[in-house]
Formats: sequence, structure tokens, C-alpha cells
Amino acid sequence: MRDADRFKLLLGPYETPRCLLGDKLFCEIHGWVPVRRFSEGRIPWPQTLAGRNEPLILCGDLLLAVRLDGVIVKPDVPLVPLDKTIINDSAGLTHPMVASTSTNFGAITAHYVAGYNRTSDLKLAFSPSALGMTRTAFVYNYFRKAGKIVQPQQTFSDTIANGIAYYIVMPIGPSGAAFLGDNGHYVSLGKKRITALTDNGTITASIAFAARESARIVFGYSPTAPAITATHGQVGTVNYTNSTGLFNVLVMPGIGATATIQIKAH
Repeated sequence: MRDADRFKLLLGPYETPRCLLGDKLFCEIHGWVPVRRFSEGRIPWPQTLAGRNEPLILCGDLLLAVRLDGVIVKPDVPLVPLDKTIINDSAGLTHPMVASTSTNFGAITAHYVAGYNRTSDLKLAFSPSALGMTRTAFVYNYFRKAGKIVQPQQTFSDTIANGIAYYIVMPIGPSGAAFLGDNGHYVSLGKKRITALTDNGTITASIAFAARESARIVFGYSPTAPAITATHGQVGTVNYTNSTGLFNVLVMPGIGATATIQIKAH
């Protein structure tokens, strides 16, 4: 793999906040703080002073990857190109880069697929089976906020917009629904947020909260408006859109900064 591709996979969709030294940014941990320096990583990030430390300022795209206590919500394994991408590259083809990673819950594995174009070719394609999936999948387009049902051997294709594409791919289990996790986060089912997930006809999901988090919105796909209840913590009103099959609900933690919810498709 070319270094340019490797570095772009590492950077993903994150973008440094537009600011200069001395500017003030709102940090979710420390409030309004001045920018004192920038980190030296591939994505320079503004830092401030907190005692003798120089913490990253928790703002912007960083909020889509961490909890409010700064814990990173990440997948189980690194993001790597699909076999088809490697084969295409070895043949000298310049199709878009398509790579994936995942979170494994035993009987259920959540997949995350990222792609970007390297030439004027914007046509991206992959199948759930290329991710190791054997069940019908729901492929959710993170940026377009919409998804579709795709059979394991069926080719899912899309056109890359604005240089990058990102999908959350979940199996549709015995419940007939697919839980997509923490709404808005890139790794929406990372284990630092979703600690357990099962589907035996009813989806059961356990959710972890940071100490300062009073609620999170979780979402998913269901063929009909689902019934969602909490066995620990609380849930708000379920919102459901018939045209997309997408639902979301506000979840509030119980004792221990956790919640457990059950989802039943009618």
C-alpha cells in the first residue's frame, strides 16, 4: 500500500478545528480555554494548559470519537483494505480505496467501512460477504443519514461525495432489526460505549456513560416502529421514520453510569 493511502486511512474524516494560537475554544471538559499549542500527530490538534499538563481540547470532530471523559471509543481491530482493494491495486487499477474494521460481540459483529477516491473514479463497491458476514445486512451511510438492506452476496455500490464515504454495516438478526449504536459517533458500537449486544428475537444492548453524561441517543433500523424499554436506566420517546425504517431514542443511565435497553420490532 502506498504511504499516501496508509496515512489517509489513519486520518479518516477528522479535521483540525480552524483556530490560531491564543484563540479560545470551548472544551467539553475544561470549558472555554486558550489554544496554547498543537499536537504533533498526523492530525494537529489544539491543546491547552491544565496545571502542568497540556491536554487536547475536546471539541469539533474529536467529540465524534470520544466520550465526555476523554475515553476513546474505537473498534476492536485496525482499519485495513478489503481483499478486493488489494487485488485491484496489484493489477494497477485505480478504483477507490475501501477498508474496514469491526467490533465483535460474539454472535454479532458490527462493521465499519471507509472509502475514498484516488482518481476521478468515484464508484465504490463492496458486499457484506467481503466483510465476513453471512446474514442480511443493513448498510447505513453515515454522511447521508440513510441506509438500505443488502443480502450477503449482493454488491452494495455508492458514489463517493466530498472525497470520503463511511458506512456502518450491521447484520439483521432474529429480531428483524439492526441496532446501530451511539448516534453521531463514527465507531457507534465501540465497546467503551456499547459494552454488550445480543439478539435472540429481542435486541438487548448495554450502554456505558461518562460521569458527566446525562443521556445519549441510540439508533437503529427496524421494519416497523419498535418497542424500546429499559431494564436498567431510562428511555425517552421512540422516534421512528417510516420512509427510512430508522429509529432513535434517548437513553439515560441508571446506577453505575450504565443502562440496558431491549428493542422489539412489532
